[in-house]
Amino acid sequence: MFRFTHKVHHQSVNPSPWASYSFHILEAIPEGGILVVLAFVMPIYEDVLLLFTVVSLIINVYGHLGYEIMPKGLRNSFLFEIINTSVYHNLHHSKFKGNYSLYFRWWDKLMKTENPDYVKEYDRIQEQRFGRKKLAA
Repeated sequence: MFRFTHKVHHQSVNPSPWASYSFHILEAIPEGGILVVLAFVMPIYEDVLLLFTVVSLIINVYGHLGYEIMPKGLRNSFLFEIINTSVYHNLHHSKFKGNYSLYFRWWDKLMKTENPDYVKEYDRIQEQRFGRKKLAA
């Protein structure tokens, strides 16, 4: 069933921020419903729930931006090994396989679902943005 419903979201092969919440209704209900479950199951402040929603929206829009905005220095930092980039999730949309996580890259590394071309593709795109100078140390 997930394949059928998530297919709507993947009609965006080169996503834009509008694809962030472009879902089939059968996928959107449990996606949004998790907030209701959290509010009733866990003692959580309203402000924290609101902050979670806003941060999730920002990360989701960035993941579906279709354009990389990370600074050049990210490539040589420890954060590059942990967080996802727009390039990372864009590969998920263009290849339809791998790079399933939206927030943390280490999930795909752990599950062995990371696209093997990610680093090469990230470097290629950043070289287009910042010039031909070698990005990785």
